[in-house]
Amino acid sequence: RYWVRKATPGTEESKEPPKKQPIKEILQDKTDEKKAQRTAPAQAKHRQQDMEL
Repeated sequence: RYWVRKATPGTEESKEPPKKQPIKEILQDKTDEKKAQRTAPAQAKHRQQDMEL
């Protein structure tokens, strides 16, 4: 439980250890989302769901 909090700050509520996302990756995802929204928003949503699973 403790290591989950350390590795994933902010995913403590979901409590999913494999869902490790450093701040850099989160920022990258946000920028990727903006890029994807211009081209294909549907693909971006699918990509996010796959990463979450």
